[in-house]
Amino acid sequence: MEDLTKGYRSDFSGLRPFERAAAVRKVQGEILAGLPLNTLYVVLYVRADPPIANDFHWGLYFHTDASSGFKYHVKNPSTDGKGWLADHGRTGGLLKSNLLCVIIQIARVPGDKVAQVDPFMRFYDGNLNAMPGITCRVWALLQFCRSSWTRAL
Repeated sequence: MEDLTKGYRSDFSGLRPFERAAAVRKVQGEILAGLPLNTLYVVLYVRADPPIANDFHWGLYFHTDASSGFKYHVKNPSTDGKGWLADHGRTGGLLKSNLLCVIIQIARVPGDKVAQVDPFMRFYDGNLNAMPGITCRVWALLQFCRSSWTRAL
């Protein structure tokens, strides 16, 4: 597994807060620009601070250009577990979330298949609440299992 932060280990402790923030943004931009294009990732976010063991929000990220891509995930803002909503869209801020803890490349999408990614990711959107046992993790794993791009892994 590749360490995306390798070569970026820096001591920002001597910097003032605004200088540290600028340095971190610069490193984040360089790491994002270094991701291969048309690659699909599983992303995990801690749900709380401090983190709770084995409690992550799962999503997918499709990297489409040097500075951005598309984040695909489902969320449940309801307290009864029955209000799942799809939340997909372009993002330039994948690495800006303080709660992002894991990004794992799971596929390279062939150039002739790139246009199929968005409709593919939206396949379950209209039926989320009719799917027994749906969670963000189940949704992400369903997408992974039905994808021809990941079958070569």
